[in-house]
Amino acid sequence: MNSKIELLPLMSALYRDCDVQADLLRLDQIHPQISGNKWFKLQPFLQAAQNSALPLLSFGGAYSNHIHALAWAGQHLSIPVFGVIRSESDADSPTLQDARDWGMCLHFVSRQIYRQRAEPVFIHSLQQLFGEFILVPEGGSSAEAVHSCSQIWQLPVLEGRHYDYVFCALGTGGTLAGLIAKKPDGCQIIGVPALRITAEEGQQMVCSLLAQADLPDPGQWQVLNGYQRYGKLSAETARLLLEVKQRLDIELDPVYTAVTLGAMNRAILSGLIPAGSRILMIHTGGLQGVRGATERLQKLGPAFNGPLAL
Repeated sequence: MNSKIELLPLMSALYRDCDVQADLLRLDQIHPQISGNKWFKLQPFLQAAQNSALPLLSFGGAYSNHIHALAWAGQHLSIPVFGVIRSESDADSPTLQDARDWGMCLHFVSRQIYRQRAEPVFIHSLQQLFGEFILVPEGGSSAEAVHSCSQIWQLPVLEGRHYDYVFCALGTGGTLAGLIAKKPDGCQIIGVPALRITAEEGQQMVCSLLAQADLPDPGQWQVLNGYQRYGKLSAETARLLLEVKQRLDIELDPVYTAVTLGAMNRAILSGLIPAGSRILMIHTGGLQGVRGATERLQKLGPAFNGPLAL
């Protein structure tokens, strides 16, 4: 792990006018390939594979940060890894090309079959095909990953700091659950879905993971409603991402961190976050996935007309 993870102050007219202080925790700086929250989520599975000498198998799409990180870790640690990829055909992308180059065995399945990824019958069919393996859930979220992600609070850069609110993206829920589990007293955690789900559905995901990890619910957290279909880039998000790069020289990814920043800014602007608050946003990494959105970013960003909360 890179020990020089930055805590970057976010400077903008919005935060100044609303009298809030906002910092960005640059988990994307942890490692060039095992970026952001993937570093924490994969550690328990990599250790189990090394102890058992069994391969790892997991699931993801053609631009999956999880698949990308797992493939690199497998090569680096000499662990065989299998990736079950959601695609109607043998898709190609920069992410999958990297995974191939690093030795991951890719298995393509239709979207219909992919929906069965948690079903015992489908898992058994994969065992028949590949032999015994350690199953890594999609996105890496598990009871073990929740405990591992709770260690984010132990990063030296956060020592002695207090935040009233922490914003973090929600995909499969493991990172958010870990942050909630060990959060300091008086800190409110707000989860921002990267997919179209209700706040209640997001809260159920987190509660289920906390229960699986045998961790108590400390309260003082919430999940916002998710309005954007997973991986669907809106013009507003594209414009925000481009503006942040230009004004603040910070690169975000379009699926998780740009959506989180947009939600955080709207919460500040709406008064949900009171004046005088100290806010932390978690940069969960995933910048390799930007390669799949470059063309859409350049097209959608300039086309956005309207107020931008930044």
